[in-house]
Amino acid sequence: MVRVRYALHTKWNHAQEVIDALKAGKVLMEQRMGIELRVLSDLTGPMHMVVEEFDVESAGEWERRRSELFAMTEFVDTMNAVAPYIENGTLEIYTIEA
Repeated sequence: MVRVRYALHTKWNHAQEVIDALKAGKVLMEQRMGIELRVLSDLTGPMHMVVEEFDVESAGEWERRRSELFAMTEFVDTMNAVAPYIENGTLEIYTIEA
């Protein structure tokens, strides 16, 4: 089992727009793909951070699922709409050990 985490550093005062978009993506991932997505925002650390994370069986499974997700027009449209609010980000994939 692996945990996939996207950590997004948003532009000043635009975290909510990104959070709202990720919530829309959460519905798509849960209803159409059966993946439970969590959306988090910062309390400490770098400011204006928004994180989405979820668990899948393997990195290979995520690669397959990601292709499905990016084939969904509504997902692509939503992410394109908030792209101007994102400064940068990281993709982190962790093996769940316990």
